[in-house]
Amino acid sequence: MKLRLADQSSSSPRSTPYPARFVRSKAGVEFNVTESSWRISPDHVVDLEIFAYHDLIDEGVRAFLEHHLRVNSASYVASQRAMLRPLGEAGVQSAVHSSMERLGHLDRGVLEAFSDAVDLTVAKHIKPNYIGAFVRMYLMANDLGIDGFDDDVAAELDEMVIGNNPIGQAVLSNDPQSGPIPRREMDALLVKLRDATERRLIPTTHLAVTWLFICFGCNSKNLRLIHESDCSVVDVPDGEPIYQVQVPRIKKRTRGERDQFRTRQVPPVVGDVLDQLVTDNRHQALYRDKIDRQRFDWPLFRAPKAREDLLHGAFDASAFRVEANWPGMVLKEVAELLDLKASNGSRLRLTPRRLRYTFAARLVADGAAPRDVADALDHSSLHYVMVYFNARLDAVEQIDKAVDSFLSPVADAFMGRIALDEADASGTGRPLRRISHVSPTMNAMRAVGSCGELGDCEKHAPTACYDCRVFIPFVDADHQAVLDDLLLQRERRLANGDDPRWTQINDRAIANTKAIIRRCAEMKDARE
Repeated sequence: MKLRLADQSSSSPRSTPYPARFVRSKAGVEFNVTESSWRISPDHVVDLEIFAYHDLIDEGVRAFLEHHLRVNSASYVASQRAMLRPLGEAGVQSAVHSSMERLGHLDRGVLEAFSDAVDLTVAKHIKPNYIGAFVRMYLMANDLGIDGFDDDVAAELDEMVIGNNPIGQAVLSNDPQSGPIPRREMDALLVKLRDATERRLIPTTHLAVTWLFICFGCNSKNLRLIHESDCSVVDVPDGEPIYQVQVPRIKKRTRGERDQFRTRQVPPVVGDVLDQLVTDNRHQALYRDKIDRQRFDWPLFRAPKAREDLLHGAFDASAFRVEANWPGMVLKEVAELLDLKASNGSRLRLTPRRLRYTFAARLVADGAAPRDVADALDHSSLHYVMVYFNARLDAVEQIDKAVDSFLSPVADAFMGRIALDEADASGTGRPLRRISHVSPTMNAMRAVGSCGELGDCEKHAPTACYDCRVFIPFVDADHQAVLDDLLLQRERRLANGDDPRWTQINDRAIANTKAIIRRCAEMKDARE
């Protein structure tokens, strides 16, 4: 599951060239990013030769600059490359080779050597910009799963505040690739994830990983350190059971990795997923792999086989712990399996760090105080979390800008089927509950669809139905009238000055109704 194309421990420049690959810049110019020099504008040439002394540095810098080439101006890309130039200094090269030979990844010593090189070449007041570029490059390479950009080091760098320039640029700028996931994209993710959970459409491990990142906003290492024994159920008399997870704390300067924990509660639907994962793990381990339970730890997320690099040594007990980049690669697979789209139609970039940013940003949007956000993120200081309070996350402004967002693939969250009429909806002939709607634009109550469930439902029809996977809309029904009412309700809330969060209640139903209208029109056109 690694993205490395060559041996990252090699101390010599890349011996084989990258296969040719073309990308389109923000300015619409297409060019080959595998070349050693990029002409990105008439005034800017990006020379990458100085980074070619080590495959890992070369690949990380290329990935970082390629990302910014897609979403930022040519001058910005050139400036980022200039700020990474100290990576080519002799002292930094020596630190890179030493770190790779000793540890197999780039450690904090590389940043320290980079900082020393910056001190020799630039003025003190602009040094934070250079350090910030290095940290952002490291974090992005780690997110992409490039082996050698270590998860633990990335977690430390992610918490850094450099001078007066916080490493929160992705949050402050709402970067569409690295910042918090926009609300509409997150809504589509949750709709599809709930459906996949109910119907077990993707592996249980993938469900568990995604839900825990969403629920906890944790780092990858937190997830990898959770053991099966950390998951528990508290029975409550005359109530639903409470599912809890003891989440190991990291970066707390304790001697052991699992010395401190925070107890976090998860919804029952997530608790059921964790229960199923534990059952699957134990069945596989005991009956197929015959693993010695006395010898090894029992992580919740278990590697398919023991890691040879950990066996018969000081970390023998952790041999079945998944590797550092595994959670991030699982999220990437989830985005593919659920066909998650960004607002521009491309594949949604789903990473642990983006879900952590989103978790914190939503806490702020819901009115949480700085100390509450710090506690939820398990920060010891309030300093870093203030970046979320400085970010512009105006939900109403996002709605206004996205008035036509139903044309975007991300808004098409409706996953049910559309029927010709009630007889077509029932299929086998069994009667289904009729869903009707009445509004000022209609003269009488009219059927808009059927409910695929025979049991009682406490949801408010028909509004909630348009956000339900068992709703079966009729192709010839007046769904436009439903949409008009939903939009009218939202406009009234906005005009009354209601809390922006209330204006978002029916936004997913609005998006789904628009999607249904579009699909019904396509069916009618095909029928004609």
